[in-house]
Amino acid sequence: MSSIIIHHRKKCIGCHYCVDVAPDFFSMDENDGKALLVGAKEKKGIFTLRIIDSFLLSAKQAQSVCPLKIIDVRP
Repeated sequence: MSSIIIHHRKKCIGCHYCVDVAPDFFSMDENDGKALLVGAKEKKGIFTLRIIDSFLLSAKQAQSVCPLKIIDVRP
C-alpha cells in the first residue's frame, strides 16, 4: 500500500520542524528558507509525493509537528 504527502509550500514559515523529524522527505530551500518536499510533483503551488507505507510514521511525524498544519498525509 502507499500514502500521499501533501505540502502547501507557499504557506511555509521555514520553522525547520519537518526537516528535523523527516529528513528523508523534507529539506530546506536556501533561496527562500521554506521547506521542500523532496521528489514531489507540483501543481498549482501544492506539492505531492507518493510514499510506501513503511515510511508512513516519519511522514505522520512531519504532519504533526508542523505549526501551520500545511502538511497532510493521506492513504
